[in-house]
Amino acid sequence: MSASTTREERFAHGLEVLKRVDGEAGQRVVDSLADINPELGHQVVAWPSARSTTVPDSPRVSGSW
Repeated sequence: MSASTTREERFAHGLEVLKRVDGEAGQRVVDSLADINPELGHQVVAWPSARSTTVPDSPRVSGSW
């Protein structure tokens, strides 16, 4: 992810990572926030999922966790 990625690109990438890590459970969390605070759901996916779990050698990504 570069500094020039769009909000939508960060969300799409984060959602892909979240699905790979948590399967359906992650999507259910985001869906459950839709009525309460959709922006929070977006942030949950776009920032931590897209950034920190895609760090090379991350145990969550490499499968060694």
